[in-house]
Amino acid sequence: AALEARNLDEFLQRLLRVLLETTAAVDTATILLRQGEMLVVRASVGFDTEAVTGSSLRIGEGFAGTIAKTKRPLTLRSAATDPLVISPFLRAKGVKGIYGLPLIDGEDVIGVAHMGSLTAHEFSEQDKRLLLALGTRATAAIFQHLMREAAERRARQQEALAAFGHRVLGIGDTRALVEDAVRVTAETLDVEFASALELRSDGTLIFEAVHGWDRVMVRTVAVPANDESQAGYTVNRNQPIVVEDMQREERFRFSAQFNDRQIRSGISVPIRMPGQPETTYGVL
Repeated sequence: AALEARNLDEFLQRLLRVLLETTAAVDTATILLRQGEMLVVRASVGFDTEAVTGSSLRIGEGFAGTIAKTKRPLTLRSAATDPLVISPFLRAKGVKGIYGLPLIDGEDVIGVAHMGSLTAHEFSEQDKRLLLALGTRATAAIFQHLMREAAERRARQQEALAAFGHRVLGIGDTRALVEDAVRVTAETLDVEFASALELRSDGTLIFEAVHGWDRVMVRTVAVPANDESQAGYTVNRNQPIVVEDMQREERFRFSAQFNDRQIRSGISVPIRMPGQPETTYGVL
């Protein structure tokens, strides 16, 4: 009952607090959940929570990424200086001993949990068994939370699309329609940035509507509709394009604005003309 919560993040935070309260050697603890090929921090204690939460690393990278890839527990005696650790938070905190294990549902890794100590270089077998017990008990609950979140998200998306469909019938201005589409996309997918670009006859894509970006870009900033940009790549392939990690993306280049805003991932889809599926209006 102590772990009951209204949402997944609250549940994970309570789980980690229980770990700290029952294990004297533990000074930090973190849970990362899998999103595609990335591990994203969803809860942590012992750090600046706002700074740590949301940070990510690729599966196979660093301490947590190695655990997720190998599906095996891992321990280090000096996390702050070990080359395997790439987290600036663990290094800055001066964590000594660290122990982590994968959260597995069936054969699938759904996350990683790890605990660290500022005084001990190793955790006792009892401490490790406690983390294992909490991880095992929590995995099913985490999976259920994720499934419920996914179902609620799909319901919100369907409601938003239905409402947008009704609004379309009353919107005669194309630009107003595009602006509404961008707004609905940002709100429904809960993303910080969204935009729509129109494909012009001169071979460029110009911003028609934005969310999160500077509105000065609208009708003033254009990008070439070639394979060097994600928008151009999407138009030329005429299919959705997903970028999971922009820092590692090799198909096309991104402007400095993406780095300035610390954007890590994104998806783009072609906007097709009604009744003309082979004719592209632009990119969302």
